[in-house]
Amino acid sequence: MLKVIVNPIAGSGKAKRFLAHLASAFKQNRIDYEFKLTSYAGEAKDEAARATAGTSILCLGGDGTINEIINGLVAVGSKVSLGIIPFGSGNVIAKELDLSRNINGFIRLYQGNEVMALDVGSVSFGNGDKRYFISMAGVGFDAEVARQYHEQRAGAILQAHLFSYFPIALKTIPFYRMPKMAVEVDGQKVTDSATFVQVANGRSYGGPFVFAGNASPRDGMLDIIWFDGRNRFNILFYYGMAFLGNGSLHPDARQIRGKKIRVISQESVPLQVDGDCCGYLPAEIEIIPGAVSVFARGVCR
Repeated sequence: MLKVIVNPIAGSGKAKRFLAHLASAFKQNRIDYEFKLTSYAGEAKDEAARATAGTSILCLGGDGTINEIINGLVAVGSKVSLGIIPFGSGNVIAKELDLSRNINGFIRLYQGNEVMALDVGSVSFGNGDKRYFISMAGVGFDAEVARQYHEQRAGAILQAHLFSYFPIALKTIPFYRMPKMAVEVDGQKVTDSATFVQVANGRSYGGPFVFAGNASPRDGMLDIIWFDGRNRFNILFYYGMAFLGNGSLHPDARQIRGKKIRVISQESVPLQVDGDCCGYLPAEIEIIPGAVSVFARGVCR
């Protein structure tokens, strides 16, 4: 059985309109399926957590919907495999795995049981909350922008487009106060003066931006990039370098690899995972090797 979890507004409604083509292809290939269209934030997570043995999941949505499904699967230790037909604006993990909207391509992967085990990042907060991510976690400016965006859309099923964040980011920079953070990696303090931190499980950050050019969700490691510049307007140059292919090459950047990271601050600093602000420091971030199985071929490093 294939459970198809659909964000109906993903791709400006294209995901929902895609279902007729998907149903026709499934019937032709004698694939048992059911469609579940989400109607509230968090429903994809709940549906994934309820998936039983012998079921696989197919996600029609963007990075936010994929993140919800992964949180549902990993939280209950599910071994259910996940397929992805991307309909978001960033499609970070789909780019990482070279996945497209080709229905027959997915069916070949599904019927051939071609799955790839991917690492997942885990974030634990001081209040006991926990969140999982497949692509990246960010601490500081990007989390603040995500916080404002999601606050404006509280309770709604989001179809966040890259350009939706730009006006908020540009409005925030002139008044943004660069925080001061300490970062520990595998038990060793690497800095006590970070102002912006990225923890990458995969290469792509979102859209055309790359902060960790050598990151891979299959190597059992996390790539940690931190910036120590105090000038808030330098954030524009950090993203400019990321747009050019590798944000870690900026002079303010430092990089290290590890399995367990702790980030603390005396200030109230937000943290985002896969584009969703989910809490505040202090936080511990660690890698869970091979935590989720995704229908894909071996194109991911």
